[in-house]
Amino acid sequence: MKKYALLLFLIFISTEVISQKKDKYSIWANVGGGISLSKFSKGNGGLSYNFGLSASRGKWMLALKHRNETEFILFVTPHESFKSTSVLFGLSNRMLKESSNIQLNANLLIGASIIKISERGKLIEDERWSNKYEINGSSAIGLPFEFELQLRLKNYFGFSFSVFSNINGYENLFGFGFNLLVGKM
Repeated sequence: MKKYALLLFLIFISTEVISQKKDKYSIWANVGGGISLSKFSKGNGGLSYNFGLSASRGKWMLALKHRNETEFILFVTPHESFKSTSVLFGLSNRMLKESSNIQLNANLLIGASIIKISERGKLIEDERWSNKYEINGSSAIGLPFEFELQLRLKNYFGFSFSVFSNINGYENLFGFGFNLLVGKM
């Protein structure tokens, strides 16, 4: 783990030399999906989707994101889920020269989040093809982290790959995903 943290630190330090010189601002929306590696009561793993707004000025970045992680299991309803709304702040570094038409940015973000948790309770109805359970809800406050690589193809369009984690008092969440980026970049 220390090796990966050191590697990320070195990437951000070494790219500072070739990062953009002028204080240019960007604002964009993102939407995407991915795989949740979080623990659910019937096993590990599920699907994740997210959407949000992000802004950057120079090397600083601010993001507001909503992420929904749902277990992937058939014939059991309702599905368990973790829904988090996060405010994230961090660094954004450009990895390619400014003269390049394509931008590759690396973002490292940390913030605060509110998590709404939905989990299965007692079995209500046991059917042959589908079991129905009551739903128990609770909430928690979390500390989200995100590392994102953005490939901006035009001034208004791009893609990204992100690895995310949310540390909280209930169940730590983590996974990865792909996003579509649209806006002024």
